Amino acid sequence: MSAAADFQRLLPDGLATAHHDLWIAVDDDQPVGVLWLFTKSRATGPESFIYELSVQEDKRRRGYGRAIMLAALDVCRRRGVVSVGLNVFGHNAPARELYDSLGFAVVSTSMKLTL
Repeated sequence: MSAAADFQRLLPDGLATAHHDLWIAVDDDQPVGVLWLFTKSRATGPESFIYELSVQEDKRRRGYGRAIMLAALDVCRRRGVVSVGLNVFGHNAPARELYDSLGFAVVSTSMKLTL
């Protein structure tokens, strides 16, 4: 499935799609990163999932990712969200270190054998 098809499926009403927040982080009026958050109701309380956190390549390792995540987690807390999930590739050590430092825990592992 293409990225465009994924966006159409997940965001049928674009930026107005219910339960989705898309934020652009800026510094000195310049975009530095993006965060896409989805929140859904559950019997135990609202749960959020971060579909995307990205920081422009030339802005990485400067604290922008942490600042974006802290802002998103603050919004989630104010909304009464009980948990926040995300996916990260095993080879993405900087992202894994960030998520670990914020208190995220591994809850599943996916494996693959290339033949």
